[in-house]
Amino acid sequence: ASSSSSSSSSSSTKSQQDADNDHTNTTTTTTKEHRSTPVATANIKYRNEAGRAAILAVSTSVHHDFGTLTSILNVTLPAAAIPDLGSNPNVEWVDGNGAVYFVQPWRY
Repeated sequence: ASSSSSSSSSSSTKSQQDADNDHTNTTTTTTKEHRSTPVATANIKYRNEAGRAAILAVSTSVHHDFGTLTSILNVTLPAAAIPDLGSNPNVEWVDGNGAVYFVQPWRY
């Protein structure tokens, strides 16, 4: 009786290990697929709220939102989305460089 119990325990452990391995392989595949999508950081100036919404809809992250002061967003997005945003009438321009410089005001 004890040998069948041991065999049953061994089978359930093996099944759990197989399930864990399957989960690991699935996660790895998903990560590789995600990493294969080229991304870019860009500064994008929008004309109105529809333009802002279009930018946010395709962005994976927002680094700086300058609001209505300049209507510019600094975002990371799929590189393939840049031409579409550039031709959107609600977007004024797209700078694919994505650099942001903060300058301290000059004081007399």
